[in-house]
Formats: sequence, structure tokens, C-alpha cells
Amino acid sequence: MPRLQQALHIPAIVSTDNRLIVPGIEVLCIVLRRLSFPTRLDDLGKEFGHEGSEISRIYQWGVAHICTLFSDVLYWDKDWLTSEVLREYADAVWDASAPYVDCFGFVDGTVWQICRPLQYQRQLFNGHHQLLALKFHRIMAPDRIMIHLRGPFNSPFHAITLWKQSGIKDLLVEHAFGPNGEILFVYGDPGYSGKFPHIQYPFKLAFPMPEQHACNVEMSQHWICVEWGWGKAKTEFATLDWRQMQKVLLSPIALYFCCGILLTNAHTCLYRSETLSHFRCCPPLLEHYLRVNQ
Repeated sequence: MPRLQQALHIPAIVSTDNRLIVPGIEVLCIVLRRLSFPTRLDDLGKEFGHEGSEISRIYQWGVAHICTLFSDVLYWDKDWLTSEVLREYADAVWDASAPYVDCFGFVDGTVWQICRPLQYQRQLFNGHHQLLALKFHRIMAPDRIMIHLRGPFNSPFHAITLWKQSGIKDLLVEHAFGPNGEILFVYGDPGYSGKFPHIQYPFKLAFPMPEQHACNVEMSQHWICVEWGWGKAKTEFATLDWRQMQKVLLSPIALYFCCGILLTNAHTCLYRSETLSHFRCCPPLLEHYLRVNQ
């Protein structure tokens, strides 16, 4: 726990907006406990010896601190995701018997179910899943680190709209190249379309060639790793999957989501994951991922 506190740059003593003085390690414990399982604030207050309102303020401070400090890490860490690192990712995907030699990650949009709000239900209604939700755009690397997260977006937005509005299209045009200048790309589901140099998706022909069909089948088995990442986040931080607590306009729920994803990445750095047996690609050290020494 002290190692994670240091990596997240949480000071030894924290002073909240209402001048509540709390040890930094306690702030981290409250954030992790609040995200790990949906619990009433008063019940958490009994665990930590605080009033429910104090727990809320401590939790809000911790989440805001983490998301503000590491927003660039979640969006796209230019200092870490160098051409050499992206090339290592592409080699790991290729070594797992993928048909593409230059694919370094897998892209998808996350539908995150929320509590029914009193306003903006039309903008938040997802017709495909028949529920109210927000969307986030993400890229999962073969080491199970979510190297790109952007959102929230309105739920009706299509995958290709998320691709454009997230800004990742222009970012990959600038940075997604190997050490020798080769173009690297991400792989998405059939919801993506259009001609972009840094994204590939299944062949959509009505009668694909046998090679094209085999390619689609093989890549679908690798693309599923993007769902493993979201599955792990929901397992480690079950509050993210409890829609009754995701109240738009009442709480900064997008910050909670981003904080949960960053801490999931940190957990992967500390404890690895089952995808190592699939891609044989080790995640970075926690201090390297969170740039504790920079």
C-alpha cells in the first residue's frame, strides 16, 4: 500500500477543501474501499472512524487528485508509449499467432450503464442495449494495460464517432509508428469503418475469401482481450458496475470511472494478469507506468 501511495503522489498528510486533516494512506484506503464494493457512506464511516460526510469529502479529494495528476497517462502517455514500446506490443500480438505483424492493440467503446436521470434521457439512451448509459473509448494493449481512455460520450454515438471525437485518430497519425517508420495500427470490431491508416477491422464482405474469413476468426480470438480489461475493472472495483450509484448531474461519475480504470492498470502492474499466458507480454513496473521518478 505505501508503494501505491508513493506512486500516486498522495502526500503523507492530506488537507481537504473543508480543512479536514487525514493521513494520505487513509485517503488511499478510502478510495479503494469505496470503489471495491458499493457501500453506504455511513457504513464506511463506521469502518474508518469518520462521519459519512467526511468520507465523501475524503473520497472526492482522492479521486480528483488521481484523475488530475494522471489524466495524460489515461489518455495517451507520449513519454512511455514510444515507437519501441509499440513495436514490442505488435511483436507480442504477432507471436500469439495473429495474422497481422503491425497490430499493437485493440480498440473498443465501453457502454457504461448508469442510473436513470431526470433530464437528458434521450441523449443517454442506448437503443442497441435498451438502457441508459455513457460511453468511453479505450485501447487495450497485449499486456492488459488500458493505454487509452477517453470519455464520457453520449450513449447513442457510434463506434466510429467515438474514434473521431476522442482525438485518438490524430494522435495515432502522429505517434503510431515503429522504430523503422512502419505504420502500426489497432484492431477494432465491425462497428468501425472508413479508411484510416492506423485502424483495422474485420472484412465485411458478404462472401469473404477463405483467407479473409480465417483472418476474421483468428483476430476475434485476440480482440476479446479488450473485454478482459473491462471485466477485470468490474471485478476489482464492483462499484463501477453498480448502476444505482452512477448518478449523472449529482456526482462526478466520469472521474470515478477513470480513477477505477487507472487503479486497475496499477493492479495489473503489481500483480500481472492471466493474459500473460496468451500474449506473453509483461506489463511495466508500477513506478514506470505512473512515472513516480519524473
